[in-house]
Amino acid sequence: MSKETIEIFEHETNHITEIKYDELEEQDKKILKQLQQEKIINHSFTGDSNSSLQISTNSFIGSLNLIGPNKRINILPKIFKDNANKWKNIHVFLDYAMSDNFDFLESARHYYDQSSESTFSNILYMTLIFEYENLMKKGLLKSYVIHAENTSSMRGKLLMQHQMLNDAMKKPQFFCEFDELEYDSIENRVILEALTVIERTSDNPRIRMKSMDLAQRLSGVVKKTSVPRLTRKRMMQSYNRQNLRYQRIHQVCDQIIDKSGIDDIYRGDNSYVIPVFYDMNVLFESFIQKLFEWFYQDLDLKVETQFSKKAWTGQGDLGNRSMRPDITIWDGEICTHIIDVKYKTKNISTGDLYQLGFYMHEFSEQYNPREKQIKNAIALTPEFTDAKSGMYESITGKQVFVKRIDVEACLDIMNTSNWDSLKPIIESWIEPNENLN
Repeated sequence: MSKETIEIFEHETNHITEIKYDELEEQDKKILKQLQQEKIINHSFTGDSNSSLQISTNSFIGSLNLIGPNKRINILPKIFKDNANKWKNIHVFLDYAMSDNFDFLESARHYYDQSSESTFSNILYMTLIFEYENLMKKGLLKSYVIHAENTSSMRGKLLMQHQMLNDAMKKPQFFCEFDELEYDSIENRVILEALTVIERTSDNPRIRMKSMDLAQRLSGVVKKTSVPRLTRKRMMQSYNRQNLRYQRIHQVCDQIIDKSGIDDIYRGDNSYVIPVFYDMNVLFESFIQKLFEWFYQDLDLKVETQFSKKAWTGQGDLGNRSMRPDITIWDGEICTHIIDVKYKTKNISTGDLYQLGFYMHEFSEQYNPREKQIKNAIALTPEFTDAKSGMYESITGKQVFVKRIDVEACLDIMNTSNWDSLKPIIESWIEPNENLN
């Protein structure tokens, strides 16, 4: 039975009359409680058992299935609130923010253009499928696996204790311990486990069939077994030169596996869709950072994200504090621009301006000794915000610019694959503009 989808938006309070308290199953109540504890949403019911659900959202977007009422709640980005084609732009926005690959946008369209229903979990699933297909092109990792078994010929090391038993039983075999180069590694088992989750939980037939095909092929060379969470976490903390290319796909696998329960995976009825949520603060920053990296990739200038400079020296916690602007632009060893990305619904605060001014002063002394002043310190904020764009000047003459970003204009261009049209838009973000709104 298909689910009714209710769309709401971040940073709003919504009274959802279609969902009553007495319709909820225990699993529904558990998920709502967990999401509230994780500060993803706030929810409440007032009155008797027939009272309806009230949800207050913050910066998180995502999908939530409630089994009892048979309803899906999609919490969408406020950026796309007035857009009738919002799901297409949501896909492109998330795809690029998470994958850092324009090729993914082309591949993803194959799925979401044909999808009858959009969920954030399906976007996550598409990310995994794309990353795995790219990994296969480069070649899956092989690793040495230790075997201890009877063989018809001598291999590796003979295990005498077991061999004596063979001799006593007059078995014409050698009991040996040997290494064999195989695909059956923890790295690949984690991918197979995540593909199994997709196969069981996706409500998109194309995604489900694709994951089934990939899982069947991989299970021919990899054991279909669950990797303990602790083992998975340890592996993800100890990459080396051989398996570093797995880091990105394991991050996606980890999110899929951790958000699914074993019972839910093997129900096989697609009534359960894992609740997937993303922080728009993180996504918006990632989206802008990657656009800057793309813009400057063929230029002499370099983009650094989260460049760290020690702010204070001395005793205690203050002496360990560092400055970490979201984006810095460099001409060799000279810092030319400092950019902070602010995903806010309201105006830029005085504290935000002070922070940028401080960054500007400190970076100027060390990283722009010729001019003794960074060319531009800029705060970038989404178009829907109440922030006023323009120039703010301190009494010491430091200038900080606030620019509002029209994300949808960028996405409309990205949907047409006319990437060159993006360049003047991105360039305008770092051009001075002294007109205050």
